[in-house]
Amino acid sequence: MTMTMKKILYGALAAFLLSVSGCASGNDDGQVRTGKLEYEPENNLVEVIRLERGDFTRQLIANGHLSARKKISMHFGTQAVVSEIAVRNGQSVKAGEVIASQDAEDKVLALESARISLDKAELDYLDVLAGQGYQAGDTVSVPANVRTMARVRSGYDAALVSFARAEHDWEGTVLRAPFDGKIADVKIHRYDMSGSDPFCTLIDDSVFDVDFSVMESEYPFI
Repeated sequence: MTMTMKKILYGALAAFLLSVSGCASGNDDGQVRTGKLEYEPENNLVEVIRLERGDFTRQLIANGHLSARKKISMHFGTQAVVSEIAVRNGQSVKAGEVIASQDAEDKVLALESARISLDKAELDYLDVLAGQGYQAGDTVSVPANVRTMARVRSGYDAALVSFARAEHDWEGTVLRAPFDGKIADVKIHRYDMSGSDPFCTLIDDSVFDVDFSVMESEYPFI
């Protein structure tokens, strides 16, 4: 082989190696340049708020308890057999709603008797005024001292008091909620005799007071 042919062969071999090297170093997707992946920076989103002057809340940890502002023990006005119970523990009631009632037959009779006595005393009162020369039913023109004397003689005032007491005893046979709340501590059953113990407890759970202790050093933070 001549020197000229060797040069030609070496030149063709060098051109072939350069061509192969160029194909190996190429990148179809444009991401590889020198054998490493290109770095693409990420966009980090940052949330901001506008600063304004205001109170700084400081947390104090303390032990305490809640107490309802309205809480009452419900008692019957008189001692008698419980005939009806309209509530249960945990039930919500409205103001004026019936909670329980007693057997009120004797109270009804006593109220009717007091009503009859009051009607009779009223007639006696008018008779006394008529005996003093005043027209029946005319109590406006009668002097105050004469009216007082007539009421005492006829027993009208005493009859009024007796009727009011009988009415109070009759109304006491029915327990009604004085305010909105929840029933608790019902311990008496139907047909039990209600005594001095409370029938239940009514708790207004809409508003509570929080009782807890605070150290003297924490006073400035409150």
